[in-house]
Amino acid sequence: MSIVEEDRSLVRDSWDIGLSNGRLVDLCNLRDDEIDIEVIAHSLSLQCRYMGHVKHHYSVAQHCIYVCDCIIKENRVDCREALAGLLHDASEAYLHDLVRAIKVGLLDEGSQWNKLEAKIQKQIFLKYGLHNHQQYHKQIKKWDNRVLRSEIDELIPHACPEFRQMIADIEPSGVVIEKLAPWQVEPMFLERFHRLCKLS
Repeated sequence: MSIVEEDRSLVRDSWDIGLSNGRLVDLCNLRDDEIDIEVIAHSLSLQCRYMGHVKHHYSVAQHCIYVCDCIIKENRVDCREALAGLLHDASEAYLHDLVRAIKVGLLDEGSQWNKLEAKIQKQIFLKYGLHNHQQYHKQIKKWDNRVLRSEIDELIPHACPEFRQMIADIEPSGVVIEKLAPWQVEPMFLERFHRLCKLS
């Protein structure tokens, strides 16, 4: 039996969470004024990718920065696609980062988690003016996977052969994975956000 099954005394209602800015929000009825880029940057900079199964702390925010920067490099200019790339995992500030296998497992089990994640992610895109975010999906997915390949090569060098086989056909991004602390990554994330938001 889990602690949640045993004790719900610290839960006001299902799907309610507290944010770093002190607000308590209902994830099933998240309002636009409860979506805050400062909260997103702070949370993502502290969340470790791969559930912490890496050589050192490596945040979701740093991953998003690399995806963003790869899109800028490919397009040779700051662009709306890069903003979408920066924000592509922003829902994880509200729902936490889960590795892909768990997300797929939840989907296969009929969980509503994936639908809620998609709903919040879309809401974040729309809040920040990315009304045509779907057109960027292919480019974001390409760089999401290529950055992932670089991350695994650097951060999980002893990954088993079965795992290596799964990513064998993905071309590395060329990104050099730096060892950065959350306090370094958070302002980097926000700098890119504010710069890219100025684009028409």
